[in-house]
Amino acid sequence: MKRFAKITFLIVTTIFFNNSQLIAQCTPSNSLPTWGIFPDSMAVAHVNTPYQQVMQFKSSTDTVVNISPFGNVHVTIDSLRISSVIGLPSGFTYQCNKPSCSVIGGETGCVLITGTPTQAGNYPLTVNILTNGRANILGSMVAQSQTNPNNHYFILVKGTSGVFEIVNDEAPLKVYPNPAHGKLMVETKSFSGEKVTAKIFDISGKLVSSENIITQSQSSTDISKLNVGIYFIEVTDESKVYRAKFVVE
Repeated sequence: MKRFAKITFLIVTTIFFNNSQLIAQCTPSNSLPTWGIFPDSMAVAHVNTPYQQVMQFKSSTDTVVNISPFGNVHVTIDSLRISSVIGLPSGFTYQCNKPSCSVIGGETGCVLITGTPTQAGNYPLTVNILTNGRANILGSMVAQSQTNPNNHYFILVKGTSGVFEIVNDEAPLKVYPNPAHGKLMVETKSFSGEKVTAKIFDISGKLVSSENIITQSQSSTDISKLNVGIYFIEVTDESKVYRAKFVVE
């Protein structure tokens, strides 16, 4: 019996620890400009390569809704919940930083999508959003509930022709200033895709930052929270991983 309890404790502890590590990568932003789901698009995935994408969702505090036969009425938002994400590639899962993927009116939450795709293709997603609120109808607050599907997102999974070629300090990827402080400028003018994911690793190989950047342009990434030290930035384009080293001072 003691052995069974010990095994159960180890399993529960392991699951909790792994989940905590995942959710630690899903931190809500306090600077979203308005309510809705962000970012505008998902990062490109690659076959047999671990994938992760953070989605932020923010609830408004109130809105105006047309309710027949009363016309436009004021609605106070009590909660917004991501009830399901449909269409993810096989083996993909999602987790939220909030219980039941629910936030109260005016609050921000996030969804972490992870998985390792095994088949190339384009995967349209449907994010179902359940909103609960109270409508002011003739001076009385009447409970309201509505589900809306968001069909804006898709995950593009690209195939690979063998192993990724890693190119160090190649011209298509430029970073400056170096050493850097606060912000790091990233240039990807020779890349083929419209958006790519820039990943920053510390000297031990630990992923410390990941964000989408627009290619064929100059972008900036926030490094103000990074400790002083040596880092590597990686950007994947087609079958190549471009890598550059920079120093935070």
